[in-house]
Amino acid sequence: EVPTTSGQLFFKAVYDKPPGEVDLILALQPRWAQCLPRLLAADERGWMLMENFDGEPIEKMAPERWVAAASRFGQLQMDCAVAVDEWLGMGCPDRRLCRLPALFAEVLADEDILLSDPEPLTAAEMAGLRTLQPVVGELCAKLSTYDIPESLHHQDFRSGNLIAIGDEALFYDWGDTVVSHPFLSLQRMLDFVDRPRGVPHWDWEMKHRGDRLCRAIRDAYLKEWTCLESPRRLTEVHILSRQLNVAYQAIRWHQEIPHVELDSGWGRVMPRATKNSLRQVLEIWPCLRPDKP
Repeated sequence: EVPTTSGQLFFKAVYDKPPGEVDLILALQPRWAQCLPRLLAADERGWMLMENFDGEPIEKMAPERWVAAASRFGQLQMDCAVAVDEWLGMGCPDRRLCRLPALFAEVLADEDILLSDPEPLTAAEMAGLRTLQPVVGELCAKLSTYDIPESLHHQDFRSGNLIAIGDEALFYDWGDTVVSHPFLSLQRMLDFVDRPRGVPHWDWEMKHRGDRLCRAIRDAYLKEWTCLESPRRLTEVHILSRQLNVAYQAIRWHQEIPHVELDSGWGRVMPRATKNSLRQVLEIWPCLRPDKP
C-alpha cells in the first residue's frame, strides 16, 4: 500500500510472463470496469498503481456472496468467449483442450523437476502416472463434445482473490490468466471451499448435505450457461472439468517454472506443487477407470 494525499493506493509489480496483467485489465475494462481494479498508472515493466480496494474479502463474508461472485464470473467468461483470438494474440497462454494432452506429456517428461529433491516422485509413481496419462486425452475429448466455448480462465479464481464492493464482486490478480475451458475457473474456486470431513475427492457430484455451499456455487455458475446446454449436460461438463482439473493443476504449476528463479520462494514452491498435483492424480484418477488394471 502507498499512502498519498488522496488516500491509500496499491502498488503491484508482476513478474515477466505473458499476458501483461496491465494489458489484460485494460482490454477488459470497457465492458467490465465495475469488476476490475482501477488502474491509475502503469508502465511496460508491469508495474501498476491502483486505487486501493475499499471492500470486504469475500472469504470472510456470507456464502451468498461467494455464490453471486461465481455467477458474475460466469457472465464475464461467456462475454469473453467471443474474443478468444484477441486473448491469444495478447499473449494469454494457450491451454485449450486440444493442447492439454501434450502439455501433460511435457510434465511427465520433465524428470529434472519430478525426480528432484525434496520429495521426488518414485519409480512406482512415475509408472502409475504414465499408465494414467491417456485419461487427459479422454477427458478433453469428452468435454469437446459439449457446446461450451473456451474462454479466459483465471487460474487463481478463488475466494482470497475476490473483494465485495457493495453488491458487486471485484476480481483481481489477473496475471495468472490463460485461454482454456472456462469451467476450470469454477473448479479452482470449489477447491478452496471447505468440504465435509471424510468426503473423498472423487465425490464429483457433491451430494453430501455438508456440501451445500459447493452445490450452491456450482449451480449459480452453471445457470449462466443454460443458453448453451441443458442443466443435465451442464452438470456432466462440471463433473468432467472437475476430473480434468486434477491434472490441469500439475500443468499449471509446471508451466510457471520457467518464469521464476528456482532458488526463490516461488521457485521452490512450484516444483513441489507440480509433484503434489501429480500425486493427487495417482490418488483420484484410478476411480475413473475401474475396469482397467
